[in-house]
Amino acid sequence: MTAEWEDNDKIQQNAGSDLDDDLLDTGTVNIGEHRHRNVNDYPADLSDISSEHLHQLHLLDAEDDSALRDIADNEDLLHFAWSSDPQVFTGTREDFHGPSGPTFLVEGATPLDIFEKIWDEAIIEHIIKETNRYAFQLFSQTNLTPQSRIRRWTDITRDELWAFFGIIMLHSFVPNPVEKEYWYPLLPDLQIGNFKNRMSFRRFCLIKKCLHFVDNTSIAEPSTREQKKLTKIQPILNHLNDKFSSLYLPEQNIAIDESLLLWKGRLSFSQLIANKAARVGVKSYELCESRTGYLWKMEVYAGKSCDPSESVDPQRGTNEPEGATSQIVYRLVRPLLDKGKFFFTDGQLL
Repeated sequence: MTAEWEDNDKIQQNAGSDLDDDLLDTGTVNIGEHRHRNVNDYPADLSDISSEHLHQLHLLDAEDDSALRDIADNEDLLHFAWSSDPQVFTGTREDFHGPSGPTFLVEGATPLDIFEKIWDEAIIEHIIKETNRYAFQLFSQTNLTPQSRIRRWTDITRDELWAFFGIIMLHSFVPNPVEKEYWYPLLPDLQIGNFKNRMSFRRFCLIKKCLHFVDNTSIAEPSTREQKKLTKIQPILNHLNDKFSSLYLPEQNIAIDESLLLWKGRLSFSQLIANKAARVGVKSYELCESRTGYLWKMEVYAGKSCDPSESVDPQRGTNEPEGATSQIVYRLVRPLLDKGKFFFTDGQLL
């Protein structure tokens, strides 16, 4: 036993020379009385280390642990009880104290008053101006026939545009595949409403043909194919997003999902989603309040970009993912980040 202890003493005395030269050549630096080692200097296979050297490694680790305990104010910081059981997690949900609800006085307001908050005077005048401009461009064409319907065009007024919107919305309550039958049904008993008293069928068709939201001559060449597909309606999409987000502040729980607007016509970016009620139509990514379903922001999907680098969001942060779908989600939620909100998708918390 005495010989063994003498051997151990010799090993400890020579630890600074033999061990440092053989194992910790560049990984041991003396700072005061504490040793700081680089784990990359250890051999990958500990079976190659002799028992004497392994013993010295344990002694050095014990010295480091002792030094850490001297530095740490709390002994519990050195002990961790890791577990793969998710039930061990005892985190508490953050309280949401931010304002929510309409940003304007709704007491005593009628549905029409709220509708006019969204479709305000500015966007109505914009539609009237661009519709009359486009009708004049069509009328200026030299290849019009004498019987062309556009020759009977007169500038649309504000009241006519509101009547046109009303007729469009009433059509959705009682769908009819033959639009003319709303004005002239085959059987008088099948008459739906009194549309002819508000607007003639010819005038309705003429307004629908000339309805426009942007000046074609001032459209710059879009940078991406998606922008080109949505250029004609982009002013309306921008206006609705601004109004939806400015007129209402959502609550804490917010849902992000994709929606499908039924569309049976020919459209290059129409989508097929079998698990949706519409199945085929225009897909959009929507951010809605979970409790009320209020649509706070949306983005219409117009297909893949021909060059992915052209669709990079200029406001994208350095830590945000580069995937197309992930970028869409970040664009939707970016105004609500760091405000104590909870975002859900398919029932899962993000």
